[in-house]
Amino acid sequence: MEIVETKSWSGYRLDVARVGSEREHRVPCHLLWPERSDRPVPFVLATHGATSSKHEWTELDGYTKGGNLAQRLLAAGIAVVAMDWHYHGDNDTQALNGRNVFLPEHFDDFFERSVRDANTVLEWIKQHPSLDASRMGFAGYSLAATFGFWLSGHGAGFKAMVLCVPGSGRKSGKYHAPCNNLGNLGSVSILQIRAEQDEYVPSEESDWLYSNIPVPDKTRLSYPSGHSLPVDYVEPASNWLSARL
Repeated sequence: MEIVETKSWSGYRLDVARVGSEREHRVPCHLLWPERSDRPVPFVLATHGATSSKHEWTELDGYTKGGNLAQRLLAAGIAVVAMDWHYHGDNDTQALNGRNVFLPEHFDDFFERSVRDANTVLEWIKQHPSLDASRMGFAGYSLAATFGFWLSGHGAGFKAMVLCVPGSGRKSGKYHAPCNNLGNLGSVSILQIRAEQDEYVPSEESDWLYSNIPVPDKTRLSYPSGHSLPVDYVEPASNWLSARL
């Protein structure tokens, strides 16, 4: 890992880092640390939606920006590790060459590179002396839920996940769709947050997904909003993660 810069954010330490052992490709991350502790702290892998980046986890706007949730997690003694999905933010953006990663012919490449990057970050986290890999959470917005289901179903080891406005992916038929990665979630606790007026995720898809999540500890919250959730979601999401980590 390379620490590019250390600065203060909202009264907490923020390390701007590049994670991984491959010199030609290290994953850009923001590491947000709670108050000093004499023991390893729990953490949340914080992930962004389709048109966003890790920078949204240090922005405050009362809606989908993750800074509101990051503040509450840090106050609860939980570290936040925000990463860029591949081709987003500071993560190899130039390699796009004008391609739209969300076109069907490019999405598989984007997904596989992003999974590789997420696993690189998780492997690094599990070896970090200040982070407790046995108390690992996940928070993801929209597209990020696709990665959350995949990573959890393939052995990531999350104890709790908050999945905001996820789609089921039933119509895509893709191997990486959430609907195809529900079978090996194990004992992870899941909070699903839906929007009643979601312009991207139909209510029936959200309902179907929740009813088919096969874990004993799951809860769903619903807000009368569009895909951009109101800040009201932050407190219950933070409480859900804090209680389980």
